[in-house]
Amino acid sequence: MQATLDISPLEGGSAICRLREDVFSAPAREVIAQAARNWLDRRRITALELTHHAAHGRALADDGTHYANMVQRVAVVQVRGSQRGVGERVKELYDLVDQAGQMLRQAEQAMPADLAAPNATALGAHWQAGRQFPAMVALAGWLAPLADWPAKASLCLDLLGDETAAAPLLDALLAEILQADAALPALFGAVPNMGARLEQFLALLSGQELPLFAAPDAETLAVPAAGLERRLAGMLARHEMPRFRAGLVDRFQHLLAAHGGLDDGEPPNELSALRSLRKAMAPLPALAQAEAVRAALNRRYARLSTPEAIIALFEPAPGWGLRVAEAFRLHEELEDGAARQNAMKYIAYAFDHRDFLRDFAPAGADRGKLATALRSMVNRSSAAPHRKEVFNRALAGLGAAVDAAAEAERRRMVRSQAGPEDKVTYNGRHYALRNWSPLGLVFGPVPQPPAPEQPCHLHVRIRNPVLTVNFEADATVARVDDGGTVAVRYRCRDKSAERKIKEYFGL
Repeated sequence: MQATLDISPLEGGSAICRLREDVFSAPAREVIAQAARNWLDRRRITALELTHHAAHGRALADDGTHYANMVQRVAVVQVRGSQRGVGERVKELYDLVDQAGQMLRQAEQAMPADLAAPNATALGAHWQAGRQFPAMVALAGWLAPLADWPAKASLCLDLLGDETAAAPLLDALLAEILQADAALPALFGAVPNMGARLEQFLALLSGQELPLFAAPDAETLAVPAAGLERRLAGMLARHEMPRFRAGLVDRFQHLLAAHGGLDDGEPPNELSALRSLRKAMAPLPALAQAEAVRAALNRRYARLSTPEAIIALFEPAPGWGLRVAEAFRLHEELEDGAARQNAMKYIAYAFDHRDFLRDFAPAGADRGKLATALRSMVNRSSAAPHRKEVFNRALAGLGAAVDAAAEAERRRMVRSQAGPEDKVTYNGRHYALRNWSPLGLVFGPVPQPPAPEQPCHLHVRIRNPVLTVNFEADATVARVDDGGTVAVRYRCRDKSAERKIKEYFGL
């Protein structure tokens, strides 16, 4: 099924080709990228390459069916609402393309000697001097022998370096590469899920450290074949690259709007991923204030308000009080009216449950503190006044409870005994994991252990009936006993794994 073209009609449209020079413009390339997306992706070229390299243009013309279909689709949209006929516009487009092709061939034949081979200085000099057309033709020619996206992007990064004069041209090309679906894994490496890809884009846009993600059942982190994500991050640190940044935002929005899960599709993990995403987006106006991004985020939240999802989200919590607290939290995050109503229905069901008071909180929990927090949530909520009265009356029935501060501290500091399949990799060798917590772990014995306070890099593998996770950790040695057993404080580098660890320890 062909996507609808988002292009301007003839009357007042800025993306309309009227002269042969218009065929090479950025608005024209946007139209071509939409109309010929599948053809471009199969050949692994961009619209800039198609319009600025004669051999690519001939290849499209020789593919008569696709060429005719593309021109027809563009013409149909462009004449909409005007007095022009489709056939007239089709003929006009063919004539413009023929004229542009002649102009392109002449430019290739008259190529300046300093642009005959990749040369960043010459490219920048021509661009800055206003000779932009030969510069673009030269770049397309340099890219022609390269058969894949990483090679093309690598050439752009090589040419860019600290060069600023040609940055607008290279920015435009990299942004066009980003439009190809197959370019994402080629440029940014393999990631375990869609949420990981979005985290990656957030790090690039914010200038934060790029996250690493462990592949399932892997001993090491997934490493991109081309390793370009770090070069792209370095590029964004040195150059503005407005089109590439806009391309990342556009890609972010389309991925967020897709139907696949951010994590594994399970509602608790999806909600955790959504909350992390929303928090990370907040400092980035290009995302946080984008209406399309906000709408896509809200649709994902709404999917978690179905009865099935709500049961999966809240029923595992120990006690009705915690379930209601989580339901109120979700209710405040939802913007869709029907979704908010579903969350409120669950809250009402919980308060009306016959075991609400008896099973309000697990043993040792601070019932009074939880009841106070719930009362505040009730009074701030959009629930109807009669419902608020019922909710507060149920909470008033709770007596004074045991202070849970000691229990909370115990849970924060608890260590879990490791199992036989839990391993730590240090300096390329595997060692048994003895015990661990969200803050520290003990492994060994190590024949030549590191010294106390020495920083080290670890790969940790956890395999037990409740949790299966691999993660990389930056660690600092706390102590080493006489037998070579090493205790470290660590920081997990994989955000997805960090969430799972906190959930495992009940934090």
